[in-house]
Amino acid sequence: DPYIRSHHQIVNFLRCCELFVKKCTRLKQIKLMTTNDDHNKNEQESKLAELKGSLLKKGISLTVEYSSTLHDREIRLSSGWIIKIGRGLDIFRAPEGKIVLGYFDLDLRPCLETTVDIFFKLDR
Repeated sequence: DPYIRSHHQIVNFLRCCELFVKKCTRLKQIKLMTTNDDHNKNEQESKLAELKGSLLKKGISLTVEYSSTLHDREIRLSSGWIIKIGRGLDIFRAPEGKIVLGYFDLDLRPCLETTVDIFFKLDR
């Protein structure tokens, strides 16, 4: 996802990593390809480094690569499944306040319109 730069985008990636840790019991590696935040590069790198350390405590390595030309948003699994997400991980509407349902529990928060394509590709 080229847009794992600002705080809320990194938090969305963190939530995705939490889901992977809970549901993928044999997970050993996560590779993030994104773009540099030209305005807050140090903050972006610092937050991703903190996440990397947290994942490492669970035995999972996080590799971050930067691309200046990346546009597509997808999740590739080592099993060959590819999940293409039109909006990337930024699918939730902002909460309507600070003390409202859906502020923490995203199951209660409305989503933005997007498409999700799931397909299988066997690398040869």
